[in-house]
Amino acid sequence: MAKLSPTRKAGHRDRLASKRISTLLEVEKSWPRIGRPGVPKEIRELIRSMSSSNILWGASRIHAELLKLGIEVSQGTAAKYMLKHRKPPSQTWRTFLENHVKQLVSVDFFVVPTLTFRILYVFLVLAHDRRRIVHFNVTDGRPVQPPEMGKIIAIPKVGGLHHQYERCAA
Repeated sequence: MAKLSPTRKAGHRDRLASKRISTLLEVEKSWPRIGRPGVPKEIRELIRSMSSSNILWGASRIHAELLKLGIEVSQGTAAKYMLKHRKPPSQTWRTFLENHVKQLVSVDFFVVPTLTFRILYVFLVLAHDRRRIVHFNVTDGRPVQPPEMGKIIAIPKVGGLHHQYERCAA
């Protein structure tokens, strides 16, 4: 009896395996289909056309209209075959800032330690359109004198809007 080389053995096993797989596939094709029957192509196309011509209709409305026509499909089936409408892109932050830069101001309050170990409190208001300082105030933390307590910080009229900020006494 002739001995087979290792490569010929592997080839023989591959052929046997492919025969077994093809036999299984043939048997599988002959089995009856399991599960719900598919939706006919005409109904799928009708759902797509209804959703494309009536953008505001949802799956429940399309489902109701199909029931009126005597076509019984579930609401989930209607949702599955509806066209997905793309929403227009929303405005980006960059576009928003470019459109509203004339109306924007930044307010900052921060602490500055000095070389003599004193602490200064700084209040700053910046307008964004020209990157200019609208108002600033520096104090060392001592109580503010009464005439300055009711001071109003008025930002110049910017972009048709007029804002006023008032510093109130504590």
